[in-house]
Amino acid sequence: MGSDSAILKSWRDELPPCSSSLVKVSELTNNKHESPHFVSGGLNWRMVIYPKGNEEDNESGFVSMYVECLSATPPPMDVFAYLSFFAFNKKDNKYLSIQDVEVKRFNSSRSVWGLSKAVPLDPEKGFLVDGVMEESLELM
Repeated sequence: MGSDSAILKSWRDELPPCSSSLVKVSELTNNKHESPHFVSGGLNWRMVIYPKGNEEDNESGFVSMYVECLSATPPPMDVFAYLSFFAFNKKDNKYLSIQDVEVKRFNSSRSVWGLSKAVPLDPEKGFLVDGVMEESLELM
């Protein structure tokens, strides 16, 4: 999967204009959720979310969020993108914006990038309420 890099976190009140996915933690298969495919920049993408942490990255105690480019064709086409993830915090009724400040290069050899430690897996923090979490993604 992808590795963490330099990120910026900030809060916003408004809904992000991007793909969104509700994840019910109790109904996950293999501790992983894949969003329906969506189109951005003429390419097909999906979010891959590990609400209990990504075991492949040896993470637990955090929600791991990734984005996968599904249409890097013809190989090895390079696609460059900045990633911004959003997690809705029901406690504060706001979105946490998590922006990766480094451009990511998607291609046939690396089609997944993201954050293994996006938000803490702590119900007291407000991101996980009644086993449900809402995440969004914006590609720039």
